[in-house]
Amino acid sequence: MIVYSYYPFDVRVRKEAEALTRHKIEVDVICLKKKGEKTYETINGVNVHRLNFETKRGSKLRYLYQYTIFNIISFFKLNSLDRKRKYDTIHIHSLPDWLVFIAFIQKMKGKRIILDLHESLPEIFLARFNSKPLAKLLEFIENISANYADQVITVSETLKKLFVQRGVRNNITVIMNVPDEDLSAIKFARPANLKNRFVINYSGGLNKERGLDVAIKAINEIKDDIPSVYLMIFGSGSEDKNLKELVKELKLENYVFFGGQISNKEVMKYTKIADIGTIPWYSNPITEVGMPNKLFESIALEKPIICGNTKAIHDLMGDSILFFEPGNYRDMAKQLLFAYQNKNKLKAMITSASKIYKNINWNIMEKRLYNLYK
Repeated sequence: MIVYSYYPFDVRVRKEAEALTRHKIEVDVICLKKKGEKTYETINGVNVHRLNFETKRGSKLRYLYQYTIFNIISFFKLNSLDRKRKYDTIHIHSLPDWLVFIAFIQKMKGKRIILDLHESLPEIFLARFNSKPLAKLLEFIENISANYADQVITVSETLKKLFVQRGVRNNITVIMNVPDEDLSAIKFARPANLKNRFVINYSGGLNKERGLDVAIKAINEIKDDIPSVYLMIFGSGSEDKNLKELVKELKLENYVFFGGQISNKEVMKYTKIADIGTIPWYSNPITEVGMPNKLFESIALEKPIICGNTKAIHDLMGDSILFFEPGNYRDMAKQLLFAYQNKNKLKAMITSASKIYKNINWNIMEKRLYNLYK
């Protein structure tokens, strides 16, 4: 497996790698290296080879420069390891899509190539840089990359349909970002300061499209109606400073808490103690096709959730979760007030969401992945 990300921090890659090792498949991962991480180690049976390369957010040129450098050094690492390991399959995790072409020597040798499309790169560049010509070029590259591979994996039916509409002819298998562990066993008591609070939990990136400013403004709208309301925000990102300034400006220090970047285990604990989780995304080309794993973690922990009404989430979940108009903090406030006042209806939503989740849990996804490899 080759991934332009960090391991085991990238949860999707970790889940797939460990699932394959459970089926007696040897897995090596080539990935980025953070300061302080080992160049090589074995984690839960997965051999991790880290390249001495870190990434930074930036301009279009910065992204393309980093992608290019990673392509070059991972190409040499792959072929160095392949001489010793004699790989049967090369599993490329996108982004970027064209990373698949570094396995051209293995392809010529008849080895199988899988392209795992975590996201859609054209939509990312369209949302962040508003460049339609560049998005069209990336659609073309996405298409030839997916058709070059022997098999394609993606994260949702919505993305699968999008890729097919754009000309991907290859078989596409959907492996959803659902938890690979039994979360019902998690035990965590509420801290004393949260005992009588109506707790809303968010964990994830703090980038602009995530809509945390909408959530904070919604809290400001309902703090008089629900004096016990308390929004916990865990994660990091480019908007961290602006969000904290917004909280200060609205005098919400007693209603909003920033917990920073925490481990996934800690995320699960705070999800468990919350009254409701939130994914307050804006609507843009990325979020309309996105399927966050935090959605499934909340459902697995039998927690209700309130989301911006984006296509992929709505297509899957329907009426089993609360939706509000993306970007509309007043509508979010209205739905939060409904949640606070109608806890029995939330229980019915949890039951409905759990039925959907039963048909897409990790046992099913792992079988799909293994069958693909078989």
